[in-house]
Amino acid sequence: MGHTHQQGRLKLDETRARFGFKNLELLFPVDDDEIKGFPCMAFNRISDTVKFGVKVNLLEKKYPEAAHPSRIKVGLLKEFTKLALNGELPHVAWYFGDKDVRNSKKALMTFPLKRIQQRILKFCNIVLAEFVLGGSIKEWIQEADTMLEQWQYIVFAVVWTLVVLQDWYHFVHNDLHFGNVLIDMSIDPEDKTTVEYVLAFPDGTTRMYSVPNCGIIPKLWDYKFSSVYRNNPGVPANPFGQHKDNIPLRFNPYYDIHQFLVSLLDLDIPDEVHKLVLDMYPVEVIPEVVEDSSSCESGTSDSESSEWMDDDLDGSKVSMHSSYYDTDEDVISVDLEDAGQGPKDDSSSEDEGGFVIEDQLVNGAERIFNLPTPLYLMYHLFFEPYTKPSGNGSKISFRYALSSQEGIVRLLK
Repeated sequence: MGHTHQQGRLKLDETRARFGFKNLELLFPVDDDEIKGFPCMAFNRISDTVKFGVKVNLLEKKYPEAAHPSRIKVGLLKEFTKLALNGELPHVAWYFGDKDVRNSKKALMTFPLKRIQQRILKFCNIVLAEFVLGGSIKEWIQEADTMLEQWQYIVFAVVWTLVVLQDWYHFVHNDLHFGNVLIDMSIDPEDKTTVEYVLAFPDGTTRMYSVPNCGIIPKLWDYKFSSVYRNNPGVPANPFGQHKDNIPLRFNPYYDIHQFLVSLLDLDIPDEVHKLVLDMYPVEVIPEVVEDSSSCESGTSDSESSEWMDDDLDGSKVSMHSSYYDTDEDVISVDLEDAGQGPKDDSSSEDEGGFVIEDQLVNGAERIFNLPTPLYLMYHLFFEPYTKPSGNGSKISFRYALSSQEGIVRLLK
């Protein structure tokens, strides 16, 4: 297995210790009795600019071998790397390759596999991927002095990524919280390069966002619970959560962004980010553990609803329509002018917190409340600074053309 890279060919050699690398470090301790795999960092010299992530995925017997969560994760990681290569999606960790390796091979001898050998297959799946310096959002804030501009970019990056993946794949991550967004800190904060994002609509209009470099690149990670419901690249159906009320059984565009944004309330975030989340979601879909009732407002008032939506690039007001997502069961319609204003049906008798289980949205909550989709959030004033011209400096551009297939959300004509 290899992957052509800038300075040569990467290779995992199972016949040598540490897969042929001079150094292979376990990123954090793993309970020997738990079958979660072993995440490692591989490099030859500590001074190497580029280091690699090596994940030893244990294939537990309780799953079908071909549809193991690790197979799903690797398949999606490989597929999404193509979007990065196509200049559409910078916010995914890069896949370099994977291979199945028998547990008896020398490279795996240092891992404690014997204690669980009765519960796993006789081989592991080894993934070679980008190592993201900075770790998860939680790890990043423990090590760095964060700025509002960086938090703004983190939210934008997640929103952009979901817009792309939802549009093309009808993708649902199913576990999108702050622990599964990595922060790449290898970016020189003094670099003045601007990152441009262009969203092209089927009618020929475009919307551009110019993001000044703030020293980080957020990247989504960990797709073992994820599902795709359209343009499937050959990834097996995910059996995860088939009998749980808080796991979607079909495409749901509201689910992932809700879980991610409300998870941020558990962290020390800027007031502006805190306000964004509370503006977007009524108290009924915010887990009680993160906020008390005195600080949670059910969305915006009628007088505020026109203030947080952005103007179009030419200065005229964006024409807002109902947004439609085909969820494979029926079409859910949300009136954008009412979004964020709380329940559609005041007769609901659900107790506070009854629409979330373990911080995840209960299936059907999107039919009761006006919840935002990622594409809808692209027009929030939180991102207004990105809609201003960036000047003539150095730029890196990413462009995605929204699908014209029936069921696409159209916010702008």
